[in-house]
Amino acid sequence: MIRSPQAAPVPNASTTIQLQARGGESWVLVEDLKGRQVFDAILQPGAPKRFPLAQGLRLRSGRPDLLFVAVGDAVPKPLGDVGDLDWVEIRP
Repeated sequence: MIRSPQAAPVPNASTTIQLQARGGESWVLVEDLKGRQVFDAILQPGAPKRFPLAQGLRLRSGRPDLLFVAVGDAVPKPLGDVGDLDWVEIRP
């Protein structure tokens, strides 16, 4: 039996990314994959921000341990440990 490869799932055009500070404020910089700035601010706890994910986004935070990220309906997870200060790329 010959099996054809399964097609990769097509990302939903309306997929969003949610950012939320928990346990303290967190500076965050969001860029698209071409380096254009989308957002640059200090998030306060309890004030989530949503952005269309489109083809993907790059995130950087001064407190990645306090910045929780959720793609679509996923459970929010911390961007990283307190010392993870590099860019994090998120794609659909």
